[in-house]
Amino acid sequence: MDRTATFNSRLQGLLKATRRRVLRHGWLGFAALGGPTVLAAAWAAGGERRLEGFLAWGLSLSLVAVLAAAVWVFLARPLRSLRDRRDLVDLIERRGDFA
Repeated sequence: MDRTATFNSRLQGLLKATRRRVLRHGWLGFAALGGPTVLAAAWAAGGERRLEGFLAWGLSLSLVAVLAAAVWVFLARPLRSLRDRRDLVDLIERRGDFA
């Protein structure tokens, strides 16, 4: 069997496993921040049936901003750094002590 083909298939498998791990960690981080944030927004609303004016807009926009930032920090940015096999190899070479 060709060594290059074996290496490429193993590297592709490692990339898939790494992406799954990053995605799993990202969802857990998002849930850890997003759940309490939504609960805090509901608590701040105080059970009002219909919030009006500045409070409603401020609370809604703040909640959306925090959740969007959490998606960026926990999911989009880590997955963006693992686009292809070359990115994974660069990451391994940067973190490893192969000298």
